[in-house]
Amino acid sequence: MEVSASISLSYGGLADDHLTANVTFCGDHPGVRPHAADLESFGTEAVLRLRRAGLRAW
Repeated sequence: MEVSASISLSYGGLADDHLTANVTFCGDHPGVRPHAADLESFGTEAVLRLRRAGLRAW
């Protein structure tokens, strides 16, 4: 089993002058695309993915 967290950081607001951050936690499910499949496609924000694999199922 794999668990991951995607952490994104970008500017937002009406004038793009507010820093915005989001954290999304995901599990690995066969046949389901990951939350952020292609990290290189994020051109206007920074994205960090933390993963932990090899965990026993609950």
